[in-house]
Amino acid sequence: MALTITPTVEVSHDPPRVLLTLDTTGYVGDTLEIYRVEGDTLTIVRDSETTPDIDDVTWIGYDYEAPYGTAVTYQVIVFASGTSVATATSSSTTVNETSAWLVHPGDPSLSVELVGLRQIGSRKRQITQSVQRVLGRPDPVVTADARSGVESSLSVGTSTLEQNEALATLIADGTPLLLNIPASLAWGVTYEWVALGDAEEARVVPQVGARPHRLHSISYLVVARPEGDLTPQRTWADVVSESASWTALMSARATWANVLTGS
Repeated sequence: MALTITPTVEVSHDPPRVLLTLDTTGYVGDTLEIYRVEGDTLTIVRDSETTPDIDDVTWIGYDYEAPYGTAVTYQVIVFASGTSVATATSSSTTVNETSAWLVHPGDPSLSVELVGLRQIGSRKRQITQSVQRVLGRPDPVVTADARSGVESSLSVGTSTLEQNEALATLIADGTPLLLNIPASLAWGVTYEWVALGDAEEARVVPQVGARPHRLHSISYLVVARPEGDLTPQRTWADVVSESASWTALMSARATWANVLTGS
């Protein structure tokens, strides 16, 4: 019997990700969940909870949301009729990415490397409060709501029209994005989910002309991690385009895991 989960960092992928390989040989269950573990914090890996019958299968998936430069482990929990029947924990792994990224949670292929990150704005936390000044009393009576989360802004430079278009495409649907910044860059901000507000694009060189350099100023709110599944990153069309028949496919790919990943 074996229940193992093995993480493999793919830092050269855009965006960087962790390949998760799961072996449930010998375990019978109907569902499983995979968590990323950072200290005392457990975060479910997107899509892992939708895995079907896991009886004696090798399952693979990806985690696009691991914090850069931080050691994490992965834990798998197997359930039968809603009851946990087995668990396993992986070895520690780290995504040693050196650039900042804005990662789309549903379609990671839209994600953008922030090579031109210029500035992260001041961080504001608003509060709604009522001040009542009472006659004959020097100090006012104040009632207040809870203070809101962080509001800030990004200043990002692009040097080509392709980079400009990629950023516009990423933010077009308004989905909250993962701002993932390696601590080594010393921005004081490392990992947070952000809902982007108004985006302003300005020419770096003010004269009208063909120079493509742009400076993007984008306000944002820090928000909770959004729900939702991943858009399939590899389709049957990809498989069909590579192999003319099932025989050719099986000759080219040793396992179903290889078919899914294209490896």
